[in-house]
Amino acid sequence: MITYAFDEDRHAIVAVRETGSNCSASTFAELPRDIPAAPISHLAQALPQLSAQVWRAYIIERAELGNLTDRARQALALMRADASPVQVQAADKILNANPFGNPSLFTEIEPAAAAIAAAH
Repeated sequence: MITYAFDEDRHAIVAVRETGSNCSASTFAELPRDIPAAPISHLAQALPQLSAQVWRAYIIERAELGNLTDRARQALALMRADASPVQVQAADKILNANPFGNPSLFTEIEPAAAAIAAAH
């Protein structure tokens, strides 16, 4: 999921992405200095809602199918109440190969699924 912030010094909107094991930030938009700060700040506050709707329509469907490539890894930050069976199976394979886990538990597996697999 992407969150946004207004960088007043640069007069820019910054996007912050969580990937499960870390965060990264990048410039989303640099804006002309003649645009007042208040509307830019308001836009930065509204963008996460739009981003959340896009994630629900695009990424969660892919994650439920076990496809956690590219930007789908960011879906790990969206916790589910129930775990995808495909994700639990993938976590089981990782933990069977290495009972102490490895970094892929944080980058390729939903947290709920990893917890269920660890309980097995």
